[in-house]
Amino acid sequence: TRKNLTPCTMSSDLVRNVSHALSCWGNKMLFASRTATAFSIYKALTRITARAFNLIARSGAKVSAVVAGVFFVVCALVAEASAGILVDAGLPNGGGDDTATFQNILNNGDIVSLRPGLTYTISAPLEIKTSGSGLATASGAPATIHMSAAFNNTDGGAQFIRPGQAGQQKSYGIYAGNISNVTLENFKIRKLGPGGVHDDGKWVSAIWFADTSNSKIVKVEAWGFSLGAVIALDNVTDITVRNSIVRDSYSNINTYAGQGRPQLTGLTIDDSTNDFSEDVTIVGNTFRNLRFGPAAFAAYGYETDGITVVANNAAQPGGNPNDRAQRVHIIGNVFDTVGEGVDFFGGNGLIKQNVTRNTYLFGIK
Repeated sequence: TRKNLTPCTMSSDLVRNVSHALSCWGNKMLFASRTATAFSIYKALTRITARAFNLIARSGAKVSAVVAGVFFVVCALVAEASAGILVDAGLPNGGGDDTATFQNILNNGDIVSLRPGLTYTISAPLEIKTSGSGLATASGAPATIHMSAAFNNTDGGAQFIRPGQAGQQKSYGIYAGNISNVTLENFKIRKLGPGGVHDDGKWVSAIWFADTSNSKIVKVEAWGFSLGAVIALDNVTDITVRNSIVRDSYSNINTYAGQGRPQLTGLTIDDSTNDFSEDVTIVGNTFRNLRFGPAAFAAYGYETDGITVVANNAAQPGGNPNDRAQRVHIIGNVFDTVGEGVDFFGGNGLIKQNVTRNTYLFGIK
């Protein structure tokens, strides 16, 4: 099953297998209530479980492979039983707005089934509220989702404000928070400006996962963005990003009111949280043509990355140096025409078999 779409990330280490299985099983049971409180409990239990089994391993005790296998079977069965059903998105709304149609399906906890090869338009963030939900082109050529000119956030400090909170902007296309088993698969998503041209200076993301677990982004292609992260993962557990493309995004701004420097990144981990992510697999993706123009370069340097793994809390005065993303595996990706391929501040990670070319500074840092 390793080559197929599975709810858990497999590991060759027996202790990690048991820990993953317990985490996934507990995740699906707790998420039956679909509340933020349940997610907080799950997150704490996940870490306690992992640390407990690590202590067992270090003490020389043995864990039965049979037990690990049983828990993986339970994990798969419970995850399968809780997944939403595919609901046809129908034909695009005559070139108009498909936001309400998509959101209604997501509100019911189902998966928006996009029709192959068609183009849809959204004008406000789509919020995935229920575990087992998502968006996908189930078969055939990927559908395309156009993010309209209504996504016009110009405040880098307000890019990641959750739905319903004060100050929330139209700054991300798809949001999943405090849930699990989300599927985003086989579609394209593009940011459009007025008149359908590139919209520079906008801090807008395609996808944001926050406090989300056992979820996947597979065969998603995103382009046309300007500043910030195209895909953002914050405080997540057991996430896979596979066979996706982030491409052709550009900025040439030379004025910026925020702190630090503006940046364009294909995928960031933990850039907007003081907590940290665990067990993220980024494999077989392409990040290309993420560029700053001459004015932006003169003002700020070449501030574009393929992947950035941040260590916010670890870097704070008095912060715990271990509070950084753990077990992020970056494998078999291609980075072409970016400032840096990978900028990594995580812990216990794995970076191998990647290709970097045409980078302005570092291939891997």
